[in-house]
Amino acid sequence: MSSASRQLLSAAGIGWVDETGAAEIAISTLVVSRTGRPQPTDGLKGRTPAVLAIAEALLCGVRATVSATEEATGLSTGSCTAALRFLTGEGLLVVDAERGRRSARRVEDADRLLDAYARTARAEPSGPRLQVGLLGRDLLDELAATGRTWDRNDVLWAATGAAAASVLAPYLTGVGSVEVYVDADTVAGLEAVATRADLRIIEGGRLTLRPFPTASVRSLADEVEGSRVAPWPRVYVDLQAEGVRGEEAAEHLREVVHAG
Repeated sequence: MSSASRQLLSAAGIGWVDETGAAEIAISTLVVSRTGRPQPTDGLKGRTPAVLAIAEALLCGVRATVSATEEATGLSTGSCTAALRFLTGEGLLVVDAERGRRSARRVEDADRLLDAYARTARAEPSGPRLQVGLLGRDLLDELAATGRTWDRNDVLWAATGAAAASVLAPYLTGVGSVEVYVDADTVAGLEAVATRADLRIIEGGRLTLRPFPTASVRSLADEVEGSRVAPWPRVYVDLQAEGVRGEEAAEHLREVVHAG
């Protein structure tokens, strides 16, 4: 159970127990409170960047074969083979056929894979970022207009966090800032991307530009309702970094994806 869910239940005076053994129950003068066993914190221990990318692809429904992941991510055959072997060794994939380029694996437990992926992605360095200004009162409309300018200038981009969740699984009533991944690896590169859309660099600006974190975020980003958005597992992770409301929106996104 997420910390956001625990806070909501506690505020409503509702007792709860989760699968880790943590609990908070109050009945009259009797109070039971337990922290439960600690959750794993190492995520995909010993991973490479390719492992994160392949995990994202698998969570998006890409088949766990070398050929399918290679096509979906653009990674090399060797990187895909090694990443699938690693995830199998971690018990996150099960093997139905041992040999060949199209050797069959499948996700054993999507929830467990998502949790392992999310822990690892959150621990990764975020890299450079650049804040720029967006004019207008509706940030999503302004983002869509900016995105069209980038498209005309062949700039690859994808919204994440609350902006992406607003089209993937609407939950938050308003979006106060926007995060976008773009195809640039340095601050100078981010500045060039901003310039191509006539965006002004402003400390504390409402639009934050960041480099694509993995090959899968770049290749699996898709257009939804007129806006280009990052793959849902990455949006899920980025929402979790936005505080309690972000955690709530992340869990809502997870539920919507599983329900679909």
